[in-house]
Amino acid sequence: LGHADLSIKSLALQNVSFGYGDRGTVLSDVSFRFEAGNAYAIVGPSGAGKSTLADILLGLTLPDRGSILVNDGQIPIEVARNRFMLVEQQSKIFSTTLKENLLLGVDVPDEELFSAVELVNLDDMVRSLDKGMDTRLTYLGENFSGGQRQRLGIARALIRKPEVLILDEATSALDPVTRTEVVNKLRAYMRHGIIIFITHDAEIAELADEVLSIGQEGTS
Repeated sequence: LGHADLSIKSLALQNVSFGYGDRGTVLSDVSFRFEAGNAYAIVGPSGAGKSTLADILLGLTLPDRGSILVNDGQIPIEVARNRFMLVEQQSKIFSTTLKENLLLGVDVPDEELFSAVELVNLDDMVRSLDKGMDTRLTYLGENFSGGQRQRLGIARALIRKPEVLILDEATSALDPVTRTEVVNKLRAYMRHGIIIFITHDAEIAELADEVLSIGQEGTS
């Protein structure tokens, strides 16, 4: 009891190591601290373990060694994780309406839905659709561009009010201007939370306050 009232102020990786039997060690002794109010980028070459680190933060993978502390251990990670949201590079799109694709079973007033759509610069597109939020997406969302589908995925995460937002290459299909605008809006929206970009894109890394490099020579 009491954990529910505490907001997430910090997230710390302590000496986290992980290996796949066939690929050897992917993460070796990674320590890093994420603080609320900041945006971070986890960068590294393909196969360096960036997505594995996200899976460990989300509790989908257990580290071989090391631990993850929320608020320096005040909130059990198992309790905190339901306030984390992951957006992947390819968001899952269903052959139903735009509104249903955003809600996926949660109950959110229309104005909150529209706010989320505005945050990712999709509001003009939604207004231009004959049926607006009730427009149906075709198979795998093929009537939307890759960048629109990515932004739909981010909006879907935002309506769940995460305190920790993890974006795994989730802005890769956006043009540089849109990407910068959306990232700035996300930072304003998540100003009391933590944003973690997982990316190999130097431009995204520049939009972060701090960068964690993994799997590169000369870094631990």
